[in-house]
Amino acid sequence: MTSDAISGDYTEWAPALDAHGAGVVMLVGDMDTGKSTLACLLVNASVDAGRRTAVVDSDLGQSEIGPPTCVGMAFASEPVKRLSDLAPDALAFVGACSPTGAGMETVVATASLVRAAREGGAETVIVDTCGMVRGMAGRRLKQAKLAALQPDVVIVLERGSECQHAVAPLRYRRRTHVLRLPVPACVQRKPVALRAHRRAARFARYFDGAQPMTLSMDEVALSGTWLSSGEPLEPRLRRFATIALGVVVYHGERSEDYVGLVTSAMPTSPAGVQSVQQELGVRSAVVTPVDRLRHLVVGLDDGEGRWVGIGTLARIDFARRLLTALTPVRSSGAVRHVRFGLLRRRPDGAELGTNRPGEV
Repeated sequence: MTSDAISGDYTEWAPALDAHGAGVVMLVGDMDTGKSTLACLLVNASVDAGRRTAVVDSDLGQSEIGPPTCVGMAFASEPVKRLSDLAPDALAFVGACSPTGAGMETVVATASLVRAAREGGAETVIVDTCGMVRGMAGRRLKQAKLAALQPDVVIVLERGSECQHAVAPLRYRRRTHVLRLPVPACVQRKPVALRAHRRAARFARYFDGAQPMTLSMDEVALSGTWLSSGEPLEPRLRRFATIALGVVVYHGERSEDYVGLVTSAMPTSPAGVQSVQQELGVRSAVVTPVDRLRHLVVGLDDGEGRWVGIGTLARIDFARRLLTALTPVRSSGAVRHVRFGLLRRRPDGAELGTNRPGEV
């Protein structure tokens, strides 16, 4: 039952290869339960059966199709040794290496690529998911994906009963076949350090040869950020905010009910923030220290949702309204939308931290 390129004894998975067919097949399991290996075996079985086959990789941190921070989709026309052999046919940017804080974006991205695969003629779509199944966050994520994808088959890989609550909503769903399988002994857990090293290496490989790309903030749409969503603060109000906060305010924008401020550091006194809110007549303030923007991973697309690439923020010139990102993308004319992510990484793959949702 195994591909020539996949070593190990996976006889416990024979029912999965026999049971799956046309439709959407979603894999659920904890970290290091063999989901990607099973996905590869399922892809090869589907291709051998003569079906047009696609795979959607929604494991943001240990991605096989496309760079980390993205959900990837690829069509397979012949058997493959590993999922990473497939070149992505479509990518959806999430901007994080974990669904934590980006669960909604992860579900939307996965559903959009499953839809793209079906629109591209795929008879079978294999959906490989991340290993976040434990705790309330894991249950909510998996249950949201189940609701969004409406899979025909759900294959659960578990060492005990850790996925039971995640798939509980399927108990009486007649149109979805649930297959629970054990994790073979040949599937070993990976050290956390190895997973981090692999993630960094894939980032570095993607950014090899990257160059600065400068975009006018008046000619591209921004999302995932409060920047470019309000009216710029007048110089006198920026000076007031600088005095009130006790930190330099480089840029500010005011909307109907909030003010956003890019600062040299996080102010230490809540009273200063309250003074700025009162002076400007707004209900809330978002304070973004400039280091939260440096090396922030951003997604680049054509404004119609078609992926162009990813980059890392190198500089924002607020006075000239210019945004510079380091990216392997060569044509700035193809970029009409810049989506801010949560992850901050240097192009060499070194991780600098993760912003909280709404922080930028």
